[in-house]
Amino acid sequence: MAPIPVTVYYSPVSLASYMLQYTLAIRGAPTNPEDEITIEEKEVDIHFKLEQLSEFYLLNVNPKGKVPALTSPSPNIPSPLPDSLAITNLFAQRFPALKPPGYEAQIDDILHRIHAPLPYFILSFGGGHPADHVPKGFEPAIRALLEKGEVQGNGGYRRALEGKLSLHTGTDLNTLFGPESVRQAEKEMRRFLEYVDEKLPSTEGWLFGLERPSAADAHVVALAVRLCDVGREGLLPEKVRGYVERARGTEEWRGVMGGLETTMCQG
Repeated sequence: MAPIPVTVYYSPVSLASYMLQYTLAIRGAPTNPEDEITIEEKEVDIHFKLEQLSEFYLLNVNPKGKVPALTSPSPNIPSPLPDSLAITNLFAQRFPALKPPGYEAQIDDILHRIHAPLPYFILSFGGGHPADHVPKGFEPAIRALLEKGEVQGNGGYRRALEGKLSLHTGTDLNTLFGPESVRQAEKEMRRFLEYVDEKLPSTEGWLFGLERPSAADAHVVALAVRLCDVGREGLLPEKVRGYVERARGTEEWRGVMGGLETTMCQG
């Protein structure tokens, strides 16, 4: 049986994209041969061309206009899937190395801590005020599209753009990235990374002492590398720093990154 084709839409400056890409890189062998996949990656320019606002993307890939997202023509893959955690959990059901038996709850705990309460977006930028690195053109660009005649006559696309606009209207970036917000985010990040530190073996190896990386490692490593890339390596405990450096030297991480950093905004 031929592998299941899937398409991953990503951005080279999206932390969540790297979390997913690294997860897929370390997925290992499927439980059943018919669950094997072939991956086509499609880059989405979310900063300059704003391709996430296109009719195709909003109506066929992710109505929230975010990355990463996954589509597949296979009836066995829910499609589209517009969330890195949902995609990770889907493939963990098919690739047991992502959540080895007996470790599912511990891995889910780490993933939940990252994706539910952790305000990592606030700490994802470096070099000057963080708000300077967040595109200011989303709201004007969406409003400009809504004014076009061909959009006004296209109910589905118009509603999708209006939904996307509602996510950006009224957001004060100076407040979101203000000093108090950053201090609170750093406090929460330190607490989380100290928790990760407790789950690491003393020297070699991966979270919970596993011999190969799991889905939890994929998301933690991507997050920690991003912090280092924007000059926030001081948030990482010593053991986590060593763990991240080991991960960066693996073939899987190098294959995802191609020698690049995780963000255009260096500290």
